[in-house]
Order: sequence, then C-alpha cells, then structure tokens
Amino acid sequence: METQDADDQEVFEIVDFTTASEWECFIAAVEEAIHEWRLSGERQLLPLSKGQLATAKWSERTVTVKFADFPFKMTHHCIINEGVESPPDESEPSTEYENEEETERLPQALDDLMNRENDFPARAHCLVRWYGLREFVTISPSNQNHPIICPSKSKLLLSSVTIAANNTNCQVPLFVQVLRPCEKMYLGVGLGSGVRTDYDMVHMRRPPHQCTHLAGLLDVFRSKLQCTVTSPPVLVSVRFTYVLSEWPHTLWTQQPPDFDATLTEVGFSDLGKLPFGALSDPVSELHLSATWPCVSEDVLVDSDVYSDLNPGSAPLWTARLVTSASPPCLLSEYLMEFLHVCRNTQSVSQILGPDFIQDMDDSAQYSLAFDRLTESSVPGLSKIVGRVQHGSKGTKQSSSAQAGEMGPIPLDILIPILNYLFPDAEGEEQNAPYPSTSSQVPEWIVEDGQVGEHPLKALLSNMKSSGADGLVWRLAVVLCHVIHSLGGLPAAAHLWHEVVLELRFRWDKTILVPGIGSGSPDLASTLMHQKLQMLNYCITRRKAREQSSSKSSNDEFEDEDEFYECEEEMEEEEKSNGSRPSWDKPEGRLKRCGKLRLIKTNEQLYVPFTQEPAPMTEDKLEEHADVLLRLGTDNVGSQLRARMMSASLLSDMESFKVWNSAKPVPARRQKRLFDDTREAEQVLHWLASMGPGAMCSHLQPTILHASLCRLVEEKILFSLPAPSTLPQPLHSNTLATILDMIAKRIVRLSKQPPDTNKYVEVVEQIAEVEACIARAQSVRHKLLGDSPSSNSSFSSPLEELVLRLLDSPEVTLDGGPRGPAAAVIRKLFQQAQRASMLVDDSPQENPSSHNDRRTSLKSGTSGTVSELGRPAGREYLLRTLVPAPTPYSRPVPHRMFAVLLQNEFRLAGSYSQDTTFC
Repeated sequence: METQDADDQEVFEIVDFTTASEWECFIAAVEEAIHEWRLSGERQLLPLSKGQLATAKWSERTVTVKFADFPFKMTHHCIINEGVESPPDESEPSTEYENEEETERLPQALDDLMNRENDFPARAHCLVRWYGLREFVTISPSNQNHPIICPSKSKLLLSSVTIAANNTNCQVPLFVQVLRPCEKMYLGVGLGSGVRTDYDMVHMRRPPHQCTHLAGLLDVFRSKLQCTVTSPPVLVSVRFTYVLSEWPHTLWTQQPPDFDATLTEVGFSDLGKLPFGALSDPVSELHLSATWPCVSEDVLVDSDVYSDLNPGSAPLWTARLVTSASPPCLLSEYLMEFLHVCRNTQSVSQILGPDFIQDMDDSAQYSLAFDRLTESSVPGLSKIVGRVQHGSKGTKQSSSAQAGEMGPIPLDILIPILNYLFPDAEGEEQNAPYPSTSSQVPEWIVEDGQVGEHPLKALLSNMKSSGADGLVWRLAVVLCHVIHSLGGLPAAAHLWHEVVLELRFRWDKTILVPGIGSGSPDLASTLMHQKLQMLNYCITRRKAREQSSSKSSNDEFEDEDEFYECEEEMEEEEKSNGSRPSWDKPEGRLKRCGKLRLIKTNEQLYVPFTQEPAPMTEDKLEEHADVLLRLGTDNVGSQLRARMMSASLLSDMESFKVWNSAKPVPARRQKRLFDDTREAEQVLHWLASMGPGAMCSHLQPTILHASLCRLVEEKILFSLPAPSTLPQPLHSNTLATILDMIAKRIVRLSKQPPDTNKYVEVVEQIAEVEACIARAQSVRHKLLGDSPSSNSSFSSPLEELVLRLLDSPEVTLDGGPRGPAAAVIRKLFQQAQRASMLVDDSPQENPSSHNDRRTSLKSGTSGTVSELGRPAGREYLLRTLVPAPTPYSRPVPHRMFAVLLQNEFRLAGSYSQDTTFC
C-alpha cells in the first residue's frame, strides 16, 4: 500500500523541446521589426537623381531587440518619401547592366550600388557614402561601452540577420556593427531575386604598399571577384580632397568688448549698443575636392612610379565648408547670462550684505539735507555717488560713498554709467542725451545716408516694451554689459541699488526722470516703464501742487493787507448787474463757458477746476478689479463698489456746485483723488524691494527688443539662407524670414507674464541667427577681403559662391580649376603654404613635376604634391558588372570603395553572386 502511494506521488519532469531558444527569439524579434517596417518583398523605386543622397532628408526608425540579456539597437535608415513603389512597367531599367534576356529584376540596393550620380555625397551616413545605398538597416549594441569584439559573436550575429532576411524576403541590406563605435566597422548582407551581396570591410591605420595607388587597388578588386574573366571592365571614380585650415591673411580680429575702453575711449555709443559676432572663427576649414568622375580604368594612370592625377587636370572641382556647430557669440552669450540672473531670487542686501545698504544716522541726514538745499536743482551724479558725510566724527563716510568703495563696480566706472542713464545730471553739456521723440525702433539709415523705414517697425509696433534708447532700454543694455564684464550678479545688484537711490533722490528734489516721457502710465509698455512713468507723473503733480499752494498762500497774504472802500454807485451797479462784490470772490474757476449766464443772477457761467482721474499701472488696475470682485453682490458690497467707482464723479459734482447731493467745494480744497506722495512712495518701495533677478525679469522683453534691433543692423542677413536647424517657414527660407518669426514670438511673449524658460528658447534661436551671420561674414572676408558688399543682394560670382557655400553641403565650382572661384581658392592655398613654410617665395620649378611625384609616392601615403599641397584624403571608387560566382551566372554588380587618410585606411567592398545556378 505504501509502495502504491509513493508511485502515485512521483512527479515526472516534462521537457518541452519546442520552446524557442534565445537565438531563435532574437531572430524572431528582428523579423518582427522587418514586418512592422514593411521591408519584405520586392521594392521598385525611381532611380536616384543627381546629388539626391546628399540633399534629401533622411528618416530613422529605431527599435530595441535582445539577444538573451544583451540589447541591440535596430535602426532603419531611408530617404523620406521614397517608400512608395512604382509600377513595374514604369520603372526604368538600369543603363549600366541592361540585358534583354533578363526577366527577373535585381534588388533595388544593387541598382543603387551602380548609380553614377551619387559617387561622393558630401553629407550622409558613412554606409551611404561607401555603398551608395538609399535604404538600409543597422544593428548595433545599445550600450556603446560593450561592443562586439569577438569574431565568433560577429559571425553569429551576421548569420542571425541573414536568416531573418531570408525568412522575411527582405531585400533591404542588413548591417551589423562590430568592434568599437569609433572604428565604424560594419558587416552586412543583402538578399533578393536570387542574388546574395556580402558587404565586407577592412580598416587599418596604415595601408599596404599595394593599396596606395589606383593600379594596386584594381588588382585587389579583381582578386576579390574570383571569376574567369581575366580583365573585367572597371569604372573608376577618384577624388582628392585638399584641406585649408590656416588663414594667414585673414586673422580673426573679433575680441571681447573692453569695458574700460568703452567708457573712456570709445564713448557712450558703444555702452548703449549690444555686442555682436563670434569670439573665434566660426569657419574652421575649407575642403577643396578634385574629382575624376566615372571614367574607364585605362583613362587614368596612377601607379607606384607615376601618377597623372593632378588637381589642375580634374574636370570637376567642388568645395565645402567645415564650420563650428555652436561658435561662442557675444550677443547670445550676453543674453544667456542676463537670463541666468533672472532666475535668481535674492535681494540686494542678501547679495551685497546688510552693511552695504545700511541707513545713515541722523547727523548724516541733517548734513545731507543741508547739502541738498545749497546745491543746484540738477546735481552731478559724482556728488551723489561720492558724497562724503559732513559733520560726522572720524573718517566715516555716507552709505553711498561706502557703496562706491565696497561695491563690485569701481567709482570711476559707476559714475559714467549713471551719467549715461541720467544724462541731465551732467548739466547742459550732455554726452548722451535722450532722443526728443520716443519710437519702438531706432533710426534706420539706408544706403544713400537717408533715413528710411526700419525693417521691424511693423512687427515691433505692437510689442509691449519701452521706447528705443529710453531709460528702460538703456538700463537693460547696460545691465548686460555689467553682468558680463563687471562681476555678474553682484555687479547687477550694485547698479540697481544706485539706480534706486537716484530715483529716490529725484523724487525728494522733484526732478523729473529722463528718458521716460510725461503723462500717465502707458499700459502698452512694460510694467517697469509704467512704474517709472508713474513716478514722473507724481513728480509733475507734486510740483504743480506745491506751486499752486505757494501761489494761494501769497494771494491770501496780499488779501489781508488790501482794503476796499465801497461807494454807493459801485454797489448799485453791482446789484443791477447781479455781480458779487470784490471781497466775495468765487473759487475754483478755470475759464468762462462761452457767453452763457446764470438765469437767476445773470452772472457769467464758468467752467471749474476739476481733479483729474487717478492713473494706474497695470498691476494696480488688476488689484483694483480684484477688490471690486471680492466685495460680493449684497447691498453693503454693492454700495461700497458704487462709492469706489463714483469717487471721481463726486469730486466733479462738488467742483461744479450746482448739485444738491454734493457740497460746493472747490477742487483744491477737496480730498485728493490722486495722492502723489503715497503713489510715489509705493513705486519707490516696489523698485527697492526687487532684487536684481526680479528686476531683470521685468526687463526681458526690452532686452530681447534691443537684441532684435541689433541683429537687423547686420544687413547681410537679408541675403542669407535660413539654417536647417531652425523651423523652416513655408513661404520662404531666408534668414530674414526666420528673424520675422522670432520677432513675432517675442511680441507674443512680451504680452504674457515673464517666463524665463520661454525666453531661453528664443535666445537659442537668436544664437543660431547670430552664428549664421558670423559664418557669412567670415566666409565673405576670406574670399572677398574687405570689398564692400551690397545690402540688397549678392550679385558677383564670388558673392554668389559665398551664398552657395553657406546654403549647400557641397558646391560645384563653375569653370572647374580654371574658373574665377577656383583662382581665388587656389590663391588661399598658396598663401597658406607660404605661411607654413611649405613653399618658398623664391622662384622654383613646379612642385608637381615627375620626380617629385615619384618621391612622394614612394615615401608614404599622403599623395602627390601639387600647387594645393598634399591631399588630406584620397578616395577611389571601383565598380563593375560581371558574372559570379561562375562564368554562366548572371552578371551582378560589384563595388569597392577605398579611403586613404593620414592615419586611416579603409576598404569597403560589396561583392555579389548569383545563387540560382551556383
């Protein structure tokens, strides 16, 4: 019984041999991606057009596949809008291997291998350049720190993708990246239509001697074909590239702005102007390529003893620029530092310390008050900044003097800055007076010296900013200089502290703030500008009130000493005319109201003085509206709301004296609707309570406004193409159109609450525009020297070349080596050789003579010496169409690409074979 129970409890382990292995799971994942991307089946696409591989936009789709626990990144590369298949009858057969007996079309990748119009694409994936493919798939390790080094793993991976391609009938070539990523080593395979193509590669630091010339490369290519044809016809394309990296005659002279020179030598014009330009040359190299495109192998002679591959005899010359991706530029650097300060939340006392802004004692205040009584109405700022405390014991100075000595900004720099912001402090001889009229854009001078319409006038007219070259404008620009050149955040806090002190002083002495304008706050300007306008309005009202009070007191004093003797005849006349006696004078009259008279007394009707409505800044308007909303809808709240809203109406009723519900009180004796003292103190408190970060946040629209106007001053931008890194408008692709788009966005941001993150995005776009202009200026200076350029458009061939170099990845030089552009570029190479001591200035024989060729070829791999120097890189492209692997097989394409650089040699071959009858 026990034995039977034991047999019943025995568990048998069942092994499922149908479970997929890790290797099979990997293959299945690759096949799934192929199906998802719809890469199965025959793909018939239109033939590649000339230069399409370099100029077309490429698409990349990536998915992660795993082999056990090792992840791979599988990426599909293809030209955009090339996925639509054309009908078989519309597809054009390849002219390279047209065969009437063929009934089955070769895979599309093999057509691309033999295409002659895209031999050396200037800007493309390395596999595109080596194999001429328009579509392919790469599989590489997700973690670049764990490359596939072991040969057995490489073969296993390549075998896996081969099985996946065969199972899915995928004709798109599949590549596996092996070795370190920097080596760009790929092994690949392509299947389809009974043809297998193996993509193999060799990468070394030094080439074998046999591979340093065309004749040896042809021998290597034929040996790889392994066919019975002893000498298959081979088409050859050769390109020699010469690099110009030294510009001895055009040294980059852009230097960072010197703040001391700006204040002492240059004057105030540069102090109020934002800097512009790249600190280093944005154009690092010029590549000139001499190409012999697609000729028969017997046309060119290039062996270990002789070569006729002289760049001067090449039928095609092309040039391209190598530029810095993000060159350091002054304007964008200034703006980024400015926005960095905007993120700071510290107060002035926290940044500079409490001792910096400590209050003066009573004796200092009395002494300062006495000084103010005895000095002129508009004192010099040097007196304000460097005033020494009088009447105090020892050598203690006032807080302002201590600020000048202890602050980050020295006094000899601080005083000129304040004089620039408040030029009326210098008296009649002002170095930088404010413009008489306020405008959203600076003055625009056209070619003939006349004043024209600013290009951004229409766009910036609706911007919520401040007037060009006004106080707020100058403050924003000067702060940029101070932050960049005088100490960053502490310097900004110091300058802002001094500005607030100056504004306080002007309120105390009733001196108007310059560069702001008069009148009530303009709600279409920034809040900072509105606050300063409110301060000016308060100063104006205070002066008028004090003058009126002084005049009234003088009149009352005169009335006390005046004696009237009334005669009976005068009294009778006054009674008959209904007028009042002279001692009973009415108050609050402004002027007569035409010929109107009062009905009862027949007296003249007068228009009274009335109080003006109290102006408000936008934050006060929002606060007032919020208070009215919070009063509620009950009776008490409604009454309070009505009283608040009718305060101005009640004042007018009291001034007119004809209303029963209002007392007859003249305007000057009424309670003030607008308390200038309270409003001014609120403005000054608002300004003083802000730290430099909050203050700069309010200046963000203004500094971006000034930046746009600074960019437009570089009139070359109106002829430049738009960079591909910026959003491209549909109707135009010029840099001026891009600037218009940036301006529109800044206008929108100026009407929103300050958001530093959004302004950072705009500054990044401004940096792209500045870099484009800097590149254009650099290229033009190198090719054309200091010749003046046309502001409207480029007209000469060399100026057209500048535009094409900036707009295209590679430019074909008109006329080849004998064209005008080639002459200029050749001269640049010769000057660089002389400067580097490669070529002597003394007369000598042509360096490209036969003996020099032989010596250079035998000595190394750097190529022949020509008038352009030694080539930095040599590229050879060999291709043919022969049967493989047997003589009776179908003719299939074969291609080998060789690259010889200074410290690199690479052979990239694609060899096909017919698998139908092999």
